Amino acid sequence: MFSFSTLQAGCGSNSPYPQGSWRLLTRALLTFFVFSSTLVLVRMLEPALLSALAAQLPLSLLQDARRAMTGVSASLLVFSLALPVFVGSGICHRFILRQSGLTIGLLAAIVSLAVVLRGLQFSYCIDDAYIDFRYILNVLSGYGLSYQGETAPPLGVSSPLHLLMLGLLCRLFSNQAVEQVSQSLNLSLDVIAILLLFALVRKLTAPVGSAAAAWASLLACALYGISSYSIFEVFRGKETPLLVSLLLSYLLATLAGRCRLRSFSAGLIALTRPEGLLFFLTDSLSVFLSFLKEEALPAAFFKTLRRQSLSLALLAAVILFTLVSFGALVPSGMTAKWLIYDRPDWFGFAQLAQYLWRSLFAVTATIDGAHGGFFSYGLSLASFVFLTTLAVAPFYGQKGLRVYVFALFVLGAFFGFLNAVIFVFPWYFAWWALLFPLSWALLFAHLATATRGILPASLAAMLALLVGLLSWNYEPGDFVLRGTCCPALASPCFRLDVMQGRLPAYCQAAEYINNVAKPGELVAAGELGILGYNLRKVRVLDLHGIVSPEMLPFYREQKGRYLGRSLITFPGAFVERFRPDWIVVYDVFCESLFREPSFQRDYKLERIYPFPFYGSRGLFVFRRQ
Repeated sequence: MFSFSTLQAGCGSNSPYPQGSWRLLTRALLTFFVFSSTLVLVRMLEPALLSALAAQLPLSLLQDARRAMTGVSASLLVFSLALPVFVGSGICHRFILRQSGLTIGLLAAIVSLAVVLRGLQFSYCIDDAYIDFRYILNVLSGYGLSYQGETAPPLGVSSPLHLLMLGLLCRLFSNQAVEQVSQSLNLSLDVIAILLLFALVRKLTAPVGSAAAAWASLLACALYGISSYSIFEVFRGKETPLLVSLLLSYLLATLAGRCRLRSFSAGLIALTRPEGLLFFLTDSLSVFLSFLKEEALPAAFFKTLRRQSLSLALLAAVILFTLVSFGALVPSGMTAKWLIYDRPDWFGFAQLAQYLWRSLFAVTATIDGAHGGFFSYGLSLASFVFLTTLAVAPFYGQKGLRVYVFALFVLGAFFGFLNAVIFVFPWYFAWWALLFPLSWALLFAHLATATRGILPASLAAMLALLVGLLSWNYEPGDFVLRGTCCPALASPCFRLDVMQGRLPAYCQAAEYINNVAKPGELVAAGELGILGYNLRKVRVLDLHGIVSPEMLPFYREQKGRYLGRSLITFPGAFVERFRPDWIVVYDVFCESLFREPSFQRDYKLERIYPFPFYGSRGLFVFRRQ
């Protein structure tokens, strides 16, 4: 029988153990078989899926779905070659040899299912991601790191590490379709995250026994793989998969006692999201307190600096580069959002609590944090604290995860008190994305220990089925693919939410303006993401002020006015000041604009692209007469 002692002999550095090599080879072949079988199955089901889509989608989205299916096949082919090489090459061979063939096969099946679910979605990223993409496109085209070649470019991006990775990949593959590169990168990072999550849960649950630990690890990977949040964040094009992968790397390094790798991961996290600095400071405080137990205060301080030296050097370099390039450290978009969105205090806690109810228990809870009042504020804060505490309870005793747990409350306070608009930006929730798989998997491990391992496989399967089915909830107004046999059952494939659904109209408007506008004309954009990414030869005025800081004084003047039924009302006074040649807006944002005398006098309606976006009739394209 294979034992740990023979494993150590087989993994020795002096003489490779033949049985270990054979086991690696069989696991590699098993991984290849699972992925290749999934590829064959997807190709077989493609005609039926296209037929179902053709009955429910317009032609443009149907073509997009066809491209997505081609991308899924290509992704499965790449992973069917890459992952077996990883398994069979002996990388992490000791860890791989400790897993049974059944475990490796099921893990490969979970990863292949995750790839399929992420690939069978529409290719539109979230609108904000296209702001990053245009910066990269300008770099690739030789215009520098700016939105439109300004002499003093505004800092309109907030994830330096994600931007750097995208730029390098686009340059390496000579690909200027930045949105496709971003989604491919996110898919690869999410596969890495699933593998890291398996290793993390395996390590956390080692005391419960090998069988229960293996099932708990597979359960965690399955829950992450079928999580609707994780799926949609891949093709939204933002930095969520990168942040989740780095968080997992940090936790694994902490548990393994790899201090420098832990500190380096914390530094990279700080370069991935601006609020990641809070995580880095939390980690630094933890390191300092650990040194303080054995050293005097000055010695502990300098030891902490040495431990964090590489991360501090990277942060200093990025800060210096940002100051030289943009003349500012705070992204102009952050300043703009504080001015534009007029939400009550603690509104962020309500949104965090709603996300946690939805992700942990698939419960759609409406917490009224938008209208103020002591009760709604208290309920929002109490709900967030209760749900976060409940979610971290299964792994609170793990010392290696305590920094992460503490950081969740720190970040919750930041978003809850200071940033009142997080419901608009789903990638902010990435900090809590691991709670869903970790909480359920470690709870299962505790139950397996309490019941002495009775039917762990059945319990894991029931939990995976229950939580998996419940996780496929969706918002009213979203497009979901429904089968002909059971229309009540919505497919997780090809969901189109309201925020994405408005983007094709911007693509059509950009195509029209590109054809008829003169070079150098000014286009005022209600939302500049995908519209600005597709515009050519013209200048863009961002009515949000994210890359057009000159808009912000108008918001200061109208603060608290014209808030009506829309989330954002553009100040109509910009028309007289900038006299744009084109205005492209959804009418739901235009209460102030439509009242402006100069707008009524000087602009005529050129095009309407219908779409029911928060009560809007559609996207309006106006041209200056």
